[in-house]
Amino acid sequence: MKTLIRQATIEDLDSIQALNLKLFEEESEEFDKALDLNWTFGTEWEDNYKNHITNPNWCAFVVVIDK
Repeated sequence: MKTLIRQATIEDLDSIQALNLKLFEEESEEFDKALDLNWTFGTEWEDNYKNHITNPNWCAFVVVIDK
């Protein structure tokens, strides 16, 4: 198994959103039923993550696992 850690790009945004939704679903089920599961795909979240990915003062990473 090969693992690569790299800086996130805008092309990773859909995958990051999908993973964040899974996290929200689990958190909602186990801890807080009031969480807005649609927030992950909303404009506010997307704008926030685009800023984190493109802003040189922030850093976002992705891990790619080749099985």
